Amino acid sequence: MEDLLIIILQVLGQIIFELFAYLPWDWIWYAVPFDWEEDDSWRKWLAAIFSLIIGILLGWASLHFFPDVMVKWGWLRIAFLVISPLGSGMIAREVAQWRKERNSSVDPMFHFWIGLCFSVGLVWVRFAFAHRPG
Repeated sequence: MEDLLIIILQVLGQIIFELFAYLPWDWIWYAVPFDWEEDDSWRKWLAAIFSLIIGILLGWASLHFFPDVMVKWGWLRIAFLVISPLGSGMIAREVAQWRKERNSSVDPMFHFWIGLCFSVGLVWVRFAFAHRPG
């Protein structure tokens, strides 16, 4: 039972960490009127690559403040490599969908891809370079 509580608290800690890392970045992109379905795809992919780079830089910077892994179990860290970017993208899409009710220029799919790319950079850098226990 104690292990289950530890897993739940570590998952919640990871989600809160990512939300606080991503929200300022999402607010910056809120003002950008991209439509993911438009033909002007090079700007959208450039924005996604830029988000990946910012996620990598933030992941690298976070290693100076939190050098140890946040999640202690290896299998859960590996699961976060997939779950975390998809979850961040879906949360960003849902928030953008909610915002779209007030501002029709917001594209939820654009925010999905920006959130996913940002989270990939952040999570993968922390996975690769954070100090592991033992």
